[in-house]
Amino acid sequence: MPTATEVRANFRAALDDAEHGITVPVRRGGRTAAMIDGERLRNTLQTLIDPDVQVFCEDGEWNAFVPRIPSISATGDSFEELVTDLVTATREYADDWNDHLKSALNHSDNWGFVQVVILSDDNQLRDWLVP
Repeated sequence: MPTATEVRANFRAALDDAEHGITVPVRRGGRTAAMIDGERLRNTLQTLIDPDVQVFCEDGEWNAFVPRIPSISATGDSFEELVTDLVTATREYADDWNDHLKSALNHSDNWGFVQVVILSDDNQLRDWLVP
């Protein structure tokens, strides 16, 4: 398994391998990281993780929330406004997770969810959250 120094010296080749679906393990100290193709990771995680977004309309206002991550909720006057607000709320959660929530016991298991959010563009995220 190559060290971080060895991968850094051959960074272009490592990126090429990752883009072709080859996992590039990187050893640093006693830990192993990996360079992988982000699109493949996103596609795989999307099939494994159900965001389980709950959507409802009450008194003309659209609402949505993610039961396993109660801090993600959205509202809108129309379904489209709701989805736009949901994408924004989800991205804000991913930013907060990377900043400080990753260490919180009630958020640490949301790593895969956050990876999908980070690796998705807005259209991909919309399709995953509200198919």
